[in-house]
Amino acid sequence: MPATILANKLGVRHVYSLGISSYDEGVFARPGELNVYQRLPVNRRMQDGESVLIVDDISDKGHTFNFAKQYIQDNVCSNTVTMSLVSKPGTSHEPDYVFDHVPAEQWVVFPWEND
Repeated sequence: MPATILANKLGVRHVYSLGISSYDEGVFARPGELNVYQRLPVNRRMQDGESVLIVDDISDKGHTFNFAKQYIQDNVCSNTVTMSLVSKPGTSHEPDYVFDHVPAEQWVVFPWEND
């Protein structure tokens, strides 16, 4: 959701989704284990000078951001910028742009997660 809204505001036409989670059906995986359930349709590397903005709703532990950034750099573009709505202390990836910081123990529920 945040990436789509941001793309509309910035006039970006090419938005792709990379599906990564640290849990499966509400059950957390082992520490550091990720579930990659949707890969990017990688068909070309971007040109020098181009960049990719990686957006996620939260940087909690930082594992998904780290994986996504490495995946993009290996397959699409070496120049990446990251953005998150929320970041928690102790994350292994502090995004380049963050809307808000919350305490580590705070559980965050975004509007699009409500049934």
